[in-house]
Amino acid sequence: MSASTRKSKNAIGFLTIVESSEHGISGGYLALNSTGHPIEFYCTAPVRPSRTQEILYGATLKPYLYGEILGQTLLSQTQTEPLFVCTNVVEVATARQFVPYPMVVLLSRNNVESPQSLRVDQPTPDQPVPAPLGMVPVQLMNQSAAVLADHPGDRQLMNDHCTDLHENFDFHEPFERIRDAVEETQND
Repeated sequence: MSASTRKSKNAIGFLTIVESSEHGISGGYLALNSTGHPIEFYCTAPVRPSRTQEILYGATLKPYLYGEILGQTLLSQTQTEPLFVCTNVVEVATARQFVPYPMVVLLSRNNVESPQSLRVDQPTPDQPVPAPLGMVPVQLMNQSAAVLADHPGDRQLMNDHCTDLHENFDFHEPFERIRDAVEETQND
């Protein structure tokens, strides 16, 4: 982060991946204030991994591409340092190593479907957590979520920062905005 980056009292970042058979894979980042108004938006140009990259990276391709390439690129552009960043794509959490603030993965059946990627570090019957990244379940207000196990302090930091949010804050809706905005930029 540059010296000009400022920490917002209430900014929350949302980072996701948009896949399109026509355009490729893009990342999108939206920072919102506690009332849901946009502060910043960025998206990447679409990328397509080559067949050679798919072979060489194997199962590590998505964490590398989503987190280290697209996620890191987007988070390095932000001018407002968020309190924490939410993602709905498990592999995006690998971007955590490049930023000083917590990242949390919102859990749903869509992002934890594959049985070979499931493991629970601190299990609860209704909260399977994807294990390739080593994650620990956490409750984000009324939403099941997880943080990276190698950043255990993120759990408390993220919970501390939720105190300023309205109890009905919708953590899933911003991803729809990002998807729509990325698709709109691709159609221009």
